[in-house]
Amino acid sequence: MKAVPANKALLLLLLLLLTPETVAAPATTETLRLIPLAVTGLAGTTQIIPPLAVKPAPTLWLRAQVQGTLAFLLAEIAAGNATMSRDLPNGALGSLLLQVAPTRSAAGVIDVDCSGLNTSTAMMLLRRFGPRTDTSFNGQSYPLIWHGYERCLSPDDRAWLLDVLNASLPQTWAEATTQDYSYTNMFLMSAVNTILFGEIVGGNRGIFSAAIGYRMFNTWYNYTRLASIHEFTSPTYTHVQVTALHAGFIYAAGAGARAQFRAALDLIWSDTCANYYPPQASLTGPHSRDYDTLLGHGIHDIEIYVHGLPGATPPRCEWQDPHCEGPTEGAVNGTGEPMTVDAISFFNLVHPNGYAPTNRMLSLTSLPERTVQSKFLALATTANGNEARFGDLYNFITDDYAIGSASQDYITRTHGKYFPYVGDKLVNVLLGPLMHSGAESHGRALPQISLQPDWMDNP
Repeated sequence: MKAVPANKALLLLLLLLLTPETVAAPATTETLRLIPLAVTGLAGTTQIIPPLAVKPAPTLWLRAQVQGTLAFLLAEIAAGNATMSRDLPNGALGSLLLQVAPTRSAAGVIDVDCSGLNTSTAMMLLRRFGPRTDTSFNGQSYPLIWHGYERCLSPDDRAWLLDVLNASLPQTWAEATTQDYSYTNMFLMSAVNTILFGEIVGGNRGIFSAAIGYRMFNTWYNYTRLASIHEFTSPTYTHVQVTALHAGFIYAAGAGARAQFRAALDLIWSDTCANYYPPQASLTGPHSRDYDTLLGHGIHDIEIYVHGLPGATPPRCEWQDPHCEGPTEGAVNGTGEPMTVDAISFFNLVHPNGYAPTNRMLSLTSLPERTVQSKFLALATTANGNEARFGDLYNFITDDYAIGSASQDYITRTHGKYFPYVGDKLVNVLLGPLMHSGAESHGRALPQISLQPDWMDNP
C-alpha cells in the first residue's frame, strides 16, 4: 500500500465531546475528550463547499420524493394492499410537511401557519397505525408531528395523539429496548424517542420516561466517545443513526442536550465525509452492514446528496436490487416499499433548527489523497471472542482508488452473543470512477471489491 509522504499534514478531527454523567448536567461542563478519528492528507488542498442555502435543487428533489412516496402509500392503501407499519406515521408526517413546513418568524419563534392546513390524511394514517407505537422505527415521526403541528390539530385529534404517546411511554430501560448500546441505529432511535415521548407527555410518567431516555443516550454517548461508532460507515444504517439524532438535536430539552447531539452528529458526519469517494459518489473503506454488495449504495445517499457532497447525484436503486433502501423511483425495483423515511430527512432539512454538516467537515471530501483511521468494537472484552480491545479501521483514498480494511469481524451487538454479519465489508477496494470509461464496459457500473471471511470454517 502506498505510504503517506512525510511532508503531509495530519488533520485531526477535533471532535471534543461534552462528558457529563447525565445530559441534564450544568451547561458549563468542560470539554476534554477526543474521539479516535484521524485523517492524514495533503496540506492546503481543502475546498470550501458552499452551504446548503445556495443549493435549492436537492431540497426540491427531496420534496418530490416525499410527495412520491406518499402517493405510493395512499395508492397501496386504496388498493387494499398491506403496508409496512412505519410507513403510516412517516406518511402522516409527509402529508403535513408537503402543505407547510415549520418556519422562524421575525421575532425568532418557530411555528407553522395552520390556516388552510388539512390534517385529515395525517390523522387517517396515524389512526390506521393504532392506539400505541414503539420507540423504534414506528415511533420516529410522532415527536416531529407533535412539535411541528400539534397546534394545528383539532382538540379531539390532539387528545388522541397525546393518549398514543402516553400509552407508549417506556417505564423501564427494557421496555424502551432490549438492544445493546453498540447496536447503534436501534439503540439511538429508542433512546431519542424515549426522551421526546416523555418530554411531550410530561407529568410523573413522562419525566420518568425522559430520564430513562437520557440515561440511555448518555450510556451510548460515553461508550462512543471512547470506542467510536460501532455500527461504522454503513451506507444504510448511518442514515438511521443521523435521522434519530436529528430529532434529538432539534427538540430534546435537557440542559446541554443540543450540544451533545451536535457532537454526536459531527462525529458521524466527519466519518462520512472522511471516507467519501467523489469519483464513485459513495462511502469507501471497511463498512458495517452494507446491503449493496457490488456498489455500496444505501439510503444514506439521500443525506449525502441533499447536503451537497461533491459528485453526489439523486440516488436511485439498481435494477432488481434485492434490498433497495432508496427513493420513490427505485421502490418497485427493490422491496416494493415506498421509503417514507425520506420525510424525516426532509423535516430536518427544512426545519430552522435542523442539523447540517459544517464546511470544515465537507472539505474533507476534497482532499486528493488521505488516510482515515478510526476504531470500533467494545471496551475491554466482548462476549463474541474478539481478540483485541478495539478493532482498527484503516482507509487510504486517492483520486484514482480507495483501499481499506478492518482488523476484526463486525458484530452488531458486542455484549451478548451475536453472529458476524454477512453484509459487512471488512476489506473494501474501489478502483476509479463509478462508470468505467473503456469501450469494453458497455456502460456498466464498476463494482467494489470485497472479501467475505468464512467465520464458520465451512465454505
